[in-house]
This record gives sequence, structure tokens and C-alpha cells, in this order.
Amino acid sequence: MSKQLTTKIPSKAVTVTHWPHLEGLNLADPDNFQPGSIDLLLGVKEYAQIVQPTLIKGPPGSPCAQETNLGWILFGEIDNNRENESFLVLHHQIHIDHMLKYLWEIDNDKKRILTKEEKLCETIYESTHTRNKGRYLVRLPFNTKNPISIDGNTKEIARKRLLQLERRFKKETKLKEDYTKVMKEYIKTNYMEEIPKNEINERKSVYLPHHAVVHADRETSKTRVVFDASAKGSNCVSLNDELLVGPQLQEDLRNILMRSRLHRVCYASDIQKIYLQILLYEEDADRYQRLLWRENDSDPIKEYRMLRVTFGTAAAPHLAVRTLHQVADDEGRNHPMAVRIIKEDFYMDDLMSGESSAPEAIKRAQEVDNILQKGGFVLSKWSSNSAEFFKSIESNKRTSRAQLDFKLNGNVQALGLIWNLGTDQFQYKVNLPARRGKANTVGGVVARLLVTRQPNRLVKYLETTAFPSHHSDRSYSPRPYFMEASLKP
Repeated sequence: MSKQLTTKIPSKAVTVTHWPHLEGLNLADPDNFQPGSIDLLLGVKEYAQIVQPTLIKGPPGSPCAQETNLGWILFGEIDNNRENESFLVLHHQIHIDHMLKYLWEIDNDKKRILTKEEKLCETIYESTHTRNKGRYLVRLPFNTKNPISIDGNTKEIARKRLLQLERRFKKETKLKEDYTKVMKEYIKTNYMEEIPKNEINERKSVYLPHHAVVHADRETSKTRVVFDASAKGSNCVSLNDELLVGPQLQEDLRNILMRSRLHRVCYASDIQKIYLQILLYEEDADRYQRLLWRENDSDPIKEYRMLRVTFGTAAAPHLAVRTLHQVADDEGRNHPMAVRIIKEDFYMDDLMSGESSAPEAIKRAQEVDNILQKGGFVLSKWSSNSAEFFKSIESNKRTSRAQLDFKLNGNVQALGLIWNLGTDQFQYKVNLPARRGKANTVGGVVARLLVTRQPNRLVKYLETTAFPSHHSDRSYSPRPYFMEASLKP
């Protein structure tokens, strides 16, 4: 139970008194004169089933006895010696003005105290980051001075994982085509490079296994190469075990989402391949980010190294966000509002912000875009609830899921939700496939939403689907496979 319904009964020990009318009775609770916890609460229906007709009343000041299937129970008020009772009276004076002042001081202090590891991560970044032709060059932050992940036989593990990936390619030829296209792009754009043969055995290195993650609903590349930096070597240590994850630098997703709805004109965008825009020190790339790859299983396996911050490493999210903040500080001195947007209105690589009017939004978005471009970051897939704002964006930088004919229309993804530009509403969709042993009944759906920690969707499901009596526009379906609801500003 979430709250305590009863205290111990009796509230204190009762002095046993000789009551002739209770002699010989088989009591349900022989220790009824000592305080005890309630084991079970019975409803009236259950009580009516166990109670018997026999009732014994004693003289005034003594308990009554009621026969039940569980034995005799006692109830009523008894005389007891109150001389030993003591009372504790507490008085606390509250100054409301002081309390409110303290509360406001807490709310205004948004800077959190960093842990020892977070301070170390920040120190490493501040002391080692530099710039190369505008782009930022960073080091991997380690939690140890002498990493031992290089001592595990990760090369053999990476080789086995590559062979496993190639077996998957034989079954999914389209996946192989897309995956190979991504790897070719990595080589062409110098995200990764082949290691010269004379450098392969120069030092011990970590070889990262890699695999495909497919996002069918993405606008751009639907196949992503993910590196498994959590794969443990023969010494049971992985690269991620020794990397610092850094402090949380961005605000909670809910805050960003709700704050964006305070603006009349909202806009959204995201950074193209944010990790790959950040350079990694050559020594770190060669020692900790090697990989194996070949286009065809008949070709010899070649060795490469990733030269950029890599998706799958524990430090990548922090390095990306920290670099966003750094470029804002370095290049945004004359644009404080744009700096605030970069530091407060980004969730990872997704931007969600707004202004009170379209001209202000256009100006601010251009400032943010210009600052980020100086650090090598490119904003794309722009969307907005304002046709005027949307027209100001170059056509190749707009989201492909929005149409601008006579009016703005289309659905785009924003911070994990779906933004309906025509109605200016946020929506979410949940697919609930049938599972063995658990039908898609109301109970099954509720259980799944609870297990997956989706309380907002659970509430909306209960309101609109499970109990639709107050929503005449919703039809009840005992086996819901799909759910959609909207959030208006």
C-alpha cells in the first residue's frame, strides 16, 4: 500500500483485567492486549461471511466478544489507567517569506555540483581540445592513466564479428548494399582511413566490432554503422569500461519540449552527423578506434582507424555536447541569445526552439546556424509552424516531410515526437504487436506501458481507448494495436 491505513491496535498495551464473561473463549488473537500490526483488511462482504450470531456483552468498561469462524474477536471501549500516559507537544514557527526566498534561490541555481569523475572529464577536455581549420580536435577521456583495454585480443573478436556480419549480408542483400555505401562514404570523406601496413604492428590497439542499425523512419540515411565499444577483450575489459561519460550538460527533454511551446513561432532542426564533425587526436584514433572491413567476403580483410568521435563509445555524447557549448562560447560572443539557444534548446543533436514572431525566429535561427558552421556543424531538416519561416530556409535544407503549397502541412519528427505542422500539434504513435501469452486486452496494454515506463502514454490510453465513456469521438477497441494522441500548446 502506498499509504498507511491503520496504526497498531491497540495503540498501547492494555492492563489485563479479570472479565468473567470472557473466560473459556477461544480468542482469534490471544495476544490482543499487546499492540500489533494489521495483517489483513477485510471488506464488509467478507466480514459478513465469517461472523457468527453469538454476541457476549460484559459490564460497562469491558470489551464485547463476537464469535467468528476465526475465533472470538473483542471490541469496544475499556477503562484503563491513564496515569502513566505522557504527551509530547511540538511547536514550529514557519516564516513564509524566508521559505519562499530559499525556494527561489534553489530554483535559480541551475549549476549542479560535479562529481570527481565529471570534474576530471571536464579538465581533460579543457586542457586538450584544440581546433584544426575550424573543426574541433579532442581526446578520449579515460578514467585511468594506463588503459588496459588495449591488452585484450580485440582484433580476433572484431574479426569474428565481421564474419558474423557478412553472414547476415548474404541473407539481406539490401542491407549489405546500404552498409557498404556508408563505409565507402566514411573512407571518401576521411572519417576513417586505411592503416598502412608498416603501422599495423607498431603498437597495441583496440579493435572495435561494428554492426548495422536500421531506422526505416529516418529522412536521410536509414542504415547506421554502430561500433561496439562495450565488447570486452580477452582480459574482460572493454574500451567503454575505461572511458569517462562526463557530466550531463543539456536540460531534460521535457523542459526543452514544453519551453518551445511558449513561443508563437517554433522551429526545429538537427545537426548532420554530429559525432563525425569532431576530429580525434591521431594517437587516440590509432590506439583505441581501429576496425576491420572489406567490401566482399572474397577480399582480404583490411585494417582501418576511425578519425572522428565514434558512435558507440561511452564518451561520444559528452564530447559532442561539450563541443557544441565550446563553439557557442568561442564564436557567439556577439550573439548572446543564439548562445543561450545552443546551450539550452538542444537535446543531443536536435534543436527545438522559437520566438514570438517569424522575423525574430528567422534572425535567431540564422545566428545559430552561422555559429555552428564555424565549428564544422551543419544544421539540416529545418521545420516550423510558420510558413514565413519555412520559406526563408533554402529548399535543400528543409525537411522533406513538410509541404508548402497554399499552406504549411506535413508531419516531422521532433524530440521523439511527431510534429503535425498543419495543426501545430505534437503527436506520438505506439505500435503494440501481439505477444505470445499476453493478449492485447486493456490489461495487457496497460501492463506493457507500465513495464516500458511510458506513463504519459498510459494515461492517454486509459482516457481515450480503455475507458472512452467521456470521449464520444473515440471508439472502443478491445484489441488496440496502435495508439495516437496529441499535445497542444
